[in-house]
Amino acid sequence: MTTTNFSTDTFSGHTSGLYRTAARILNEAGIQINGSAPSDIRFNGPGVIERAFAQGNLGLGEAYMDGQWDSEHLDEFFHRLLKTGMTDDVKPVRLVLYALMAKFMNRQNIKRSKTVGEVHYDLGNEFYST
Repeated sequence: MTTTNFSTDTFSGHTSGLYRTAARILNEAGIQINGSAPSDIRFNGPGVIERAFAQGNLGLGEAYMDGQWDSEHLDEFFHRLLKTGMTDDVKPVRLVLYALMAKFMNRQNIKRSKTVGEVHYDLGNEFYST
């Protein structure tokens, strides 16, 4: 299976505030996003942070089981994360707001896929004739 590490450039728009919150919490625990330490979290796809904030521990665990993120030393990752008391920092009202923003502001949906495909890939015969 080929994976791509998603950098901070991957996170933009409405999820950037959520990304900064997650990065701050992880940094307090000594964990870097896509870092090289064995306890760092490495993303294999987008949506991990939104899923973790929207669904809590279960969302983070399910995202791991789905292969969306990894860490060489899961025990150390969770030890560091829980040691920070991060559950005190995560407010349910804020999580609901982020979950709603992630759901409703995501412009990547089935309705738009045809339009986006036409704009990006229907380049016409003139393009290919040169």
